[in-house]
Amino acid sequence: MNKGQVTIESGGRFPWVFACLGFLLIVGVFAVKPDDLRRRATSVQIDESGTARLGGVLPLRDKKVRDVALRLVSHLNGGKFTVVADKGASMSNIVEVFDGIRKATTNLSPQ
Repeated sequence: MNKGQVTIESGGRFPWVFACLGFLLIVGVFAVKPDDLRRRATSVQIDESGTARLGGVLPLRDKKVRDVALRLVSHLNGGKFTVVADKGASMSNIVEVFDGIRKATTNLSPQ
């Protein structure tokens, strides 16, 4: 080895690996745009027996559970909901779900 020649030791590469990974992480966060992900509407499905289901999976039978779940989801997605009702669903059940959505989204600040 010559006196003026620079060598790269295995310990010298380690900080560069972390710097590159950090750069890729920062670029990835800006590329994904988390605000766009929060804007998706959450579906609430009402079947003919009158049971509202959050996302078609989680049954919201109790009024308190429904209100808490809708409030939580409204904070996570910015207050956007899609309501899908079966033909056999009663109008009173649909109105109750809309009332729960209204209560959940009234305290949201405009974004």
